[in-house]
Amino acid sequence: MMKKSAEDRFVGSVRQLIEILVGTGHKAEAEKIRAQAVLVLDDTRLKSSVSDAEQKIEKSNGKK
Repeated sequence: MMKKSAEDRFVGSVRQLIEILVGTGHKAEAEKIRAQAVLVLDDTRLKSSVSDAEQKIEKSNGKK
């Protein structure tokens, strides 16, 4: 249970960082962070994090 909680926090923090990087035009850095995170934890949420962030930002920009 603690392991799952720690993994979820790690994934959430990495995804947040990736979203910030993508949103500020630093996609290459976001992809590097994603690659490093996947080496630590092989999780599908990490693998899709850059594309998920791009989609979220596109939706956000479309509402403006």
